[in-house]
Amino acid sequence: MNNVGRTASKNWLSLVLIFFFTFSVSLVGARFVRSILVGNNSVAETKDDSDDDDQGAPQQTAPNVIKLQPIIDSWIAEIDNRVGLVVYDLDRDEIAASYNSDTAFSTGDLYQLIFAYDGYRRLDVGLERADSNIGYELNYSDCLNIMTSTSASETCATAFLTDSYRSESAQNLINTIGMTQSSDFGQITTPNDLALFLQHVWQHDDLSLDSWAKLQASMLELPEESEIDWKQGLPSGFSTARVYSKASGTENDLGTWENYADIALIDFVRQNRHFAVVVLGENGVDPSDFSRLGTLIEGKVIEE
Repeated sequence: MNNVGRTASKNWLSLVLIFFFTFSVSLVGARFVRSILVGNNSVAETKDDSDDDDQGAPQQTAPNVIKLQPIIDSWIAEIDNRVGLVVYDLDRDEIAASYNSDTAFSTGDLYQLIFAYDGYRRLDVGLERADSNIGYELNYSDCLNIMTSTSASETCATAFLTDSYRSESAQNLINTIGMTQSSDFGQITTPNDLALFLQHVWQHDDLSLDSWAKLQASMLELPEESEIDWKQGLPSGFSTARVYSKASGTENDLGTWENYADIALIDFVRQNRHFAVVVLGENGVDPSDFSRLGTLIEGKVIEE
C-alpha cells in the first residue's frame, strides 16, 4: 500500500509539472504573438500617420506658364532691325520666349556689368578696397556703381579691362557661368549667354547682402548727373514692375542709334513673378522699340 501511495504521489507531481510547463509555454507564446501583432500594428499606424502627414503637407507647385512667345513674335514683325532676344521665366526656370537667341552681337558697354558684379565679389573676399583710387577722383566703389548704372565712364572700364587680375577674374566668372558663346570679356555675346548671366545675378549666391543691395540700387536708379537716359528703353515700358537694368548704345552723327542693348531683371511685386529679359539690337534699332516691348510683356503678365 505504501508503494501504491508513493506511485500516486509521483503521478500527481508529474501531472502538476506538466500542467505548469504547458501553462508557461502557452503564456510565453501568447505574449510573443501579442508583441508581434502589436508591433505590426504600430508599424502600420506609423505608416498611416506618415501617409497622413505627406497628404497634409503643402505641395509646391510651379507658377502658371505665361505664353509670351506670341507677343514677342508680333513685336518682331513690327520692326525691321536685327534683334536678338530672350525672356527667361525665373520662377519656372525656363525660357518664356526667344528670337535669334544664339546670334552673336556687339553689345557695347554691357560687359561692364559683368566686371561690376565680379568687382563686388572681389570686394567681399578682400581682394579689393572700396576706397582705392582708380583715377579722376574715382575710387573702386564709385566705379562699381558707374559701370552698373550708366555706360559713361571710360576711366573705370579701362581700369578694369587693363588690369590683368581683374580681367582674369571676370573671365573666370564668365567661364563658371557657362557663357561659352561670349568673347572679349562679354563684349561679343549672345542673348542666351546674357540670360545665363542674369540668372546668376538673380541668385547671387556669391555676393554678400550688402553688395547685393548696392548692385540692386545701381541697376534700379539712374544717377542724376547721367548725360544719357539709360532707362528710356526697356525700363520705361513698365509701369508697375521693378526693373533692374543695364543698357548700352552707340549714337551716330545724326543723333540716332546705330545699336542699342538692354538687359534687365523684372520683378512683378504684386503678381510675385520674375523674369530676366535680354534685348540686343543693331542697324538703327531705337530704344522706343524696347519700351514698347516692355509694355507688351507687362500687359501679358498682369493679364495672367
